[in-house]
Amino acid sequence: MDWSTPIITEGTRYDYGEKRYRVVGQIGGRAHVVVFTTIQDGIRVVSFRKANPREVKRYEQTT
Repeated sequence: MDWSTPIITEGTRYDYGEKRYRVVGQIGGRAHVVVFTTIQDGIRVVSFRKANPREVKRYEQTT
C-alpha cells in the first residue's frame, strides 16, 4: 500500500449533513478511492473501491 502521494479533497457533490473527504492513492500499483468522514473517535469509512478510469487519469496527472 502506497499512500505517500494521495490526493485528498473535500466531498462537496451532495449535502450529507457531515463533511466527507475523498482520498485517491495506490494499493498494489492500482489507484483506489476511499471516502470517509471524521467521528469523535477517529474516522468512519463510507466507501472504498478501485478508482474508475477518469479518477486514475486525474491521479496520474496530479502525481
